[in-house]
Amino acid sequence: MNKNIYHPLLLPESQKHYDTNGQNNIVEFECMSTIAMGIGACDYNIIKYTNREKGQDELDSKKIETFKAWKELLRDLLGMGYDYDTNLRYAMKAECPDMKYSLGVE
Repeated sequence: MNKNIYHPLLLPESQKHYDTNGQNNIVEFECMSTIAMGIGACDYNIIKYTNREKGQDELDSKKIETFKAWKELLRDLLGMGYDYDTNLRYAMKAECPDMKYSLGVE
């Protein structure tokens, strides 16, 4: 299991996208999603950032790597015996209880 201190999706350049209106969008997504949905979100975003042309190639490359890292973590959960239909937040809290979901002061 990947033992990151911070959630793999967190990039300083993108922090404002994950903490909005007092909500952490990563936590919100995990609460309403299964592991399978998380893997699908990773696949979609890898394709999106690979194919888009916004003149942000360096940032898009970083984002691709973050989604690949999260997908690897989700695959690790499956390897640990969790089912594709397991609630993503439940599995993440159980296996990564100390993972931080914000780069800010908590």
